[in-house]
Amino acid sequence: MLKPTEIKILDFIKEYQQKNKQSPTYKEITKVLNKTSLANTRRYLLDLKENGYIDFISASNRTIIILKSHEND
Repeated sequence: MLKPTEIKILDFIKEYQQKNKQSPTYKEITKVLNKTSLANTRRYLLDLKENGYIDFISASNRTIIILKSHEND
């Protein structure tokens, strides 16, 4: 079960990708969460990756890939 913040992140990434044809930066995700720590954002993203919701293309910027939606749970 995802935490509310993780759901907010997944929804934001999906909407951002649809609108902009690329993934948001960590800074953009942090801003939408009304937080200041990029480290916390990275922790949330790593948790989402460990749970199979997202992945990253290594050595590239803006490369978050959504693997599954929280709506499928």
